[in-house]
Amino acid sequence: MILDIVFRIPHTKGMRNKKGQFVKGYKQPSEIIEKRRKRMMGNTYGFKKGSKMNVGEGNPMWKGGVIYRQGYKFIKDRKHRFANGKGYVRNSLIVMEKKLGRSLKKGEIIHHINGNKLDDKPENLYLFKNNAYHTSYERNLKTTYKLWLK
Repeated sequence: MILDIVFRIPHTKGMRNKKGQFVKGYKQPSEIIEKRRKRMMGNTYGFKKGSKMNVGEGNPMWKGGVIYRQGYKFIKDRKHRFANGKGYVRNSLIVMEKKLGRSLKKGEIIHHINGNKLDDKPENLYLFKNNAYHTSYERNLKTTYKLWLK
């Protein structure tokens, strides 16, 4: 009796057999799919379908495609090779590529000489061949700093 009530829920009707197991290859009727699609289309939050109002410059929260994360400045550039999932690239990468006149190779590391991650002037950036060179440089820098303090 209780099982019959559970399996009469409209969105699961036909998807399970009497034992409660899913039926392989079941396809929902087109009327149910159409109803669900229309219901979801109503969630436009005041924007018309196909409108670009809420994307990029049309969004009231748009800040010019610049964000700051983990001490770095990120620029919106979806087509860049090293863009993250949301389409942002570290500004230091772009500046270094312009300085070199080529795109960076995979594994190359950019170091900020003065330690300020927001200072992306070309004269403040140094390129390491890989992370091993960068970490050895950082270790040597720390040991010399400790010796200097004594």
